Amino acid sequence: MNSVAEKILADAESTVKQMQADLLQKEKEITAEHEAQKKRMQEAYDNRLSEMLEAEKERAIARAELELKKELLKMKVDMVADVVERCVRAIEDDADLYHQFLVTMAVKGSLTGKEQVLLSDNDRQAYGDDFINELNHTLEGKTGLKGDLTMSDESRPIRSGLVLKQGDVEFNGSVETAVRTIAERHRVEIAQILFPKED
Repeated sequence: MNSVAEKILADAESTVKQMQADLLQKEKEITAEHEAQKKRMQEAYDNRLSEMLEAEKERAIARAELELKKELLKMKVDMVADVVERCVRAIEDDADLYHQFLVTMAVKGSLTGKEQVLLSDNDRQAYGDDFINELNHTLEGKTGLKGDLTMSDESRPIRSGLVLKQGDVEFNGSVETAVRTIAERHRVEIAQILFPKED
């Protein structure tokens, strides 16, 4: 009886030990699988985070490049505007050059020789009948039109230069308009001078 009991106890002990070993093995496998899954999740998270950070970095760089392009464009526009303003002032500040400008604009702008000449309020005080006579004489000599230009009682809110008017038709011969038109016509050459390409 003793040997049977011992046999049962030995078998039970062996079974318990085997079960414990199996449980320990199963625990190791579960832990290993859990660690592997955790590692995979961490790698996936790190990769996703890295992709998001890279994408954000690229967006930030693109935004910065766009802002830089906007600033450069504004700077170029401002530089061209400054050149135009300097040209306008150069004409306005030189009495002989300004006088010649007015004559040239009257001759170029007159279609019939019968237009009215409108000046800025400042120039109306400085230019009178002698000026109109000079315009008519020059107009006849250069175009063959009968010079019958007259000084208008009206003025125009222009800074400098003149406006020719006949009926509803007007020719804007202001210094600013003329210089801007020339600058626009030669914008490529001006850009090449102001912003030469670096080799």
